[in-house]
Amino acid sequence: NALADREMQKDKRIGELELQCQEMEAQATTQLAAAVAMQAQALQAHKSVVTELEVLKSAMAERQSMQLSKSRLEKAMQQKTREVEALEQMVAQLRTEREEQGNVVAPEVSIRRRVSSQGQLLEELEAAVQISDLPLSMEAESGDWQAEI
Repeated sequence: NALADREMQKDKRIGELELQCQEMEAQATTQLAAAVAMQAQALQAHKSVVTELEVLKSAMAERQSMQLSKSRLEKAMQQKTREVEALEQMVAQLRTEREEQGNVVAPEVSIRRRVSSQGQLLEELEAAVQISDLPLSMEAESGDWQAEI
């Protein structure tokens, strides 16, 4: 009887240990599933960060490109301004020379600036030069200056 009791106790103990092993295995499986889910979330978060970094990198490249374009535009505007100033000086010099030569009508120059739809400053120079061959004295050799006009 004692031997049968011992065998029964052993079987009972083995059953308890098997049950504990199954419970521990179930817990381990649950924990592993939770760890896999957390890893998936971490991977998704990493992908989101990478995507955001790519967008930021693209935006920074676009900003740098815009700054470069702005710099080029400013240089072009400065060059056009210098060209207009040079033309204005030439017109003033021509006006002075024509007046010194005795022409009655001095050159007239109009300079217009307008901004295009792209925001670039375009400078357009229109010169309307009227040169008169009238002598300064208004008296022609024949004495009839109106006839010569």
